[in-house]
Amino acid sequence: MALGATIGAGLFLYGRTIPAYSDIDAARQLKGPDACDSNGVVDGWHESLAALETMRNPLMQGGASLALAAISVWLILLVFRKSDASKVWTPTNPLTFFVLGACVLAISWQSSMFSIELDATRGEFPWCADSIGIPMMYLSTAYIMLFVVCSVVAAGIVFFFRDLPVPLFAWEESQRLRSWLISIPFFVIVLVIVLLALDGAILSTFFGTPAAVLALYMTEASRSALISNLSSELEFE
Repeated sequence: MALGATIGAGLFLYGRTIPAYSDIDAARQLKGPDACDSNGVVDGWHESLAALETMRNPLMQGGASLALAAISVWLILLVFRKSDASKVWTPTNPLTFFVLGACVLAISWQSSMFSIELDATRGEFPWCADSIGIPMMYLSTAYIMLFVVCSVVAAGIVFFFRDLPVPLFAWEESQRLRSWLISIPFFVIVLVIVLLALDGAILSTFFGTPAAVLALYMTEASRSALISNLSSELEFE
């Protein structure tokens, strides 16, 4: 974790030494009078601005994201690793899953709000475009709806949890088929989370990295909790 945080900090600091645009004057002109005409935003404005951008922001954002990921993993290990240092465990209380899920959504929402404000500060939106309050409002509404949906789905999954906590990466070899049937949907969720996290890591949404790490932990914890039920069923057979 320390190595990841160090590399991330190094990338961030290196990115700061690079100018934001390959041609500062052209970027300034593009963000000013050349952004809009009588019809609104000039066609191809975003593409023209993107063509002038350097690796400054991706390096800084990617470095910060790597450091945040390392810190997030360290915190999860600190909280959920027991006396046996070789094992990381699921939460003990099912209610903790709901709390962690709310944290994931809250961090993701805050990351989206921060991203919009940061892009606006950098001049990533043309001056004649709509207020940033509009996308903020729509995103906030979407997150509220997502919270309701996730809460219902989580309640259905948590209902089947037994004998918490259990070690992460649980597997019941004696019931391999059922273990795979339970695990495959969670593997798909993990893949989606990883792809989204990697996509957002170098963008202005990099502050959402802790949410991705926490979501990965929750996904695996949920899978392990369900797999552990198979062992319980064998004991009663």
